[in-house]
Amino acid sequence: MPTQLFMPADADIGAGHVVNTVPPRWFEAARLPLYHEVETRTGPDALFGLVRKASYEYLRELWPGEAVEVRTAVRHIGTTSVLFYQEAWQRGQLAVTAETLLVMISRTERRKEAFSPESRAFLATLLESP
Repeated sequence: MPTQLFMPADADIGAGHVVNTVPPRWFEAARLPLYHEVETRTGPDALFGLVRKASYEYLRELWPGEAVEVRTAVRHIGTTSVLFYQEAWQRGQLAVTAETLLVMISRTERRKEAFSPESRAFLATLLESP
């Protein structure tokens, strides 16, 4: 499961803790390098990362001054979409989880586009273990 560290900025803090709009930004930032990998493997007309659906579960507060580790995995690979699962950890405790369904489209046609075999193989390396 790929991980990335984020440090809460002063602007991320409200009422003494990280505000609830910040983890979704971190989750997206952690997925961005994966978008590029999928697009490169699919072709120049591919545009990956359009959010179809997202849900978040806030389990505990996140605090300023300490790094937050975001873990990213794939739960399901469809023909034109991927379900990502992500976790935000701080102080060794799970704080926020997310499921995000992303779709790939053709840049020119603006319609769903299927993943190439190379893209599917790459995404399969991110599948979470049962």
